[in-house]
Amino acid sequence: MFYLRATNISKKFTHKKAVDGSSLSVFSGQIHALLGENGAGKSTLAAILSGVIQASEGEIEIGYSPFRTESLKLKPAQIQSPKDAQERGIVLVHQRPILSESLSVLENTVLGDLHRRIFFSKKKLKKTLNKILKDWEIELDLNKKGSQLNAEESFFAELLSALYKNPKLLILDEPTALLPEKKRKAFFMSLKTQAEKGLAVLLITHNLQEALDNANFITVLKKGKVVLAKQNSQNKRIQMSALENALFTSDINLKQEKIQNKKNAEKNISLQKTHTKGQIKKAQKDEAKKIFALSKVFYTGKKYPSLFNISFSVYEGAICYIYGQKASGIESLEEIITGIQKMPFQGTIFFNEDNFTKQLSPRILRKGGAAIISTNKSYRSSNPSLSIVELLSVYKAVDEKAEDAETFSKNLIQLEKMPIEIHEPVSNLSGGMLQRLILERELSTEPNLLLFFEPAQGLDAQRLASLANHLRALADMGKAILLVSANREKEFSAIADIQYEMRGGSLV
Repeated sequence: MFYLRATNISKKFTHKKAVDGSSLSVFSGQIHALLGENGAGKSTLAAILSGVIQASEGEIEIGYSPFRTESLKLKPAQIQSPKDAQERGIVLVHQRPILSESLSVLENTVLGDLHRRIFFSKKKLKKTLNKILKDWEIELDLNKKGSQLNAEESFFAELLSALYKNPKLLILDEPTALLPEKKRKAFFMSLKTQAEKGLAVLLITHNLQEALDNANFITVLKKGKVVLAKQNSQNKRIQMSALENALFTSDINLKQEKIQNKKNAEKNISLQKTHTKGQIKKAQKDEAKKIFALSKVFYTGKKYPSLFNISFSVYEGAICYIYGQKASGIESLEEIITGIQKMPFQGTIFFNEDNFTKQLSPRILRKGGAAIISTNKSYRSSNPSLSIVELLSVYKAVDEKAEDAETFSKNLIQLEKMPIEIHEPVSNLSGGMLQRLILERELSTEPNLLLFFEPAQGLDAQRLASLANHLRALADMGKAILLVSANREKEFSAIADIQYEMRGGSLV
């Protein structure tokens, strides 16, 4: 029997219907995957079901389950807040973790809990949380401050906070976006185990393979509407074909773009065969101008993994791609390059004809013509409290007229063909939409160097292919590009002129 059934749910903002008459049922003991491209309405629907926002129309029914003996029909307006949803056993794990940086993991877990009292036993709480961590096979230091957590730990801290509320329906919004490949597999094994014990799971993702491998039922959302809802088939090949047909738009221009993306990728793969890892053609190397480099960089890790003898160069008109698991030192590399956090290291950073033995601040990098897109796009490259016009015009001169900033922002939105308004809050954007706008904002500064960390984050397959071709075109126009990711993406390997894998703090 279903635990939750949503019928004809709609949500209208001033400029669009983010969810348009969508219906779905989530059963206890099953994983239900909600698939869709960036901006399809997945996160909006999750926010409605979890009480973060209210629907304009529709009905939500809390059904029979191992935990209930009666069915309860509700208008969406009756779920006014996350607290209302939690009282009915529904808890959301956000796509972008929301944690207090000044509080520990343990304190963040208790914060906002329905059953919290003025006095509680810290010893009992630790015991409860450690049991949850053990059941889910998660390693997490409860005493770590929010400011000390990396992206992976932040996700698990957010998940722990949700699990502590003892949910009957767990809604996961793009849960693996911040996890490396090995942790993804372990996470889904734990998720399946908990579902078998009776937990209802709504898994929101744009990853077709994850849905096929882990879900019992799959619903596809496109432009706010359900276009496919079916039991997961054992024949993965047939199921994949059906999902792709439902997911990818039939618009002729986008179909042609998809075909061209494939041709370009095949062409780039052919070219890539002439390059070996960590090498670039000598003729190309001699002709191209070096823009950025690290030489013999060592870092002894405390907060982040250690680095050993890191050396690489980024050339004008070329793409350098570095990938590796988070534990291998990818995060340490980002911090040293961007200078956002102080990281004492040995070695040299080369930038615009000068050598530096200390970190360069983001201000110096930007002044020298670099654009930076961090892994943490919500709080480093953006902020959820900003409006979209504030996000896009943040680097424009302070004395420019407000209408100029608005025109500039409208032009960028039009370029990306997004159905959004410039005065909307950034928090309304999906992860993929946010990333695309940040990239266009950074490119509007006409940088000669693009430092792009986790470029695939939040993007569906079609957008990822488009981004790869876009980056290749930028490099062909003379931009120097550094791509760094925790997982090897074949699309970026195909367009890279030089690539390295990071293992155990070293480049190989």
